Amino acid sequence: MRTFNTLLTVSVVSLSVLASTAYAAGPATATVTNTVGFAAPLSITNVVGANFGKLTAGSISTYKIDTTGAVTTTTGTGVKEFGTATAASLKIVGGAATQAISISAGTYTASSGVTPSAATCKYGAGTEVACTTLTSVAAPGVSPGTALLMGLTVAADGTQLDNSSASPSFVITVAYN
Repeated sequence: MRTFNTLLTVSVVSLSVLASTAYAAGPATATVTNTVGFAAPLSITNVVGANFGKLTAGSISTYKIDTTGAVTTTTGTGVKEFGTATAASLKIVGGAATQAISISAGTYTASSGVTPSAATCKYGAGTEVACTTLTSVAAPGVSPGTALLMGLTVAADGTQLDNSSASPSFVITVAYN
């Protein structure tokens, strides 16, 4: 009878160890709280495109208009003959001034033998710089927005006739950083 008591005690201890091992690991959970912020969408309004005035017809020349509207000849013999020259003017609206935006120019498209390139930008009270350098400027805010004055270079291939015109173009992109 003594042998039976010892065997029963060992069996009970073994069951106790197995039970605690089988139920010791359970799933762990955590709640993740997320933040979702919202900002006004950016928009661009083309107030006026650049106007070089009247340039020399039939001249293979390259001209530059800056953000003040001044036209210069950089190569060739052509000149600004007459007419009012104006820089391009756009208005950018959206976002909070605490947000950073990038402004870039690209997708230059020629027209009637005139090829645009090298857009320059003057954003707000800033100075005129190549548009490619505006990679982190303050967003303009919802109202009234910020002016973007633009200059560019155009190359005329000499096929332009007296009293003709061309409409070369490019794309301005404004995006949040």
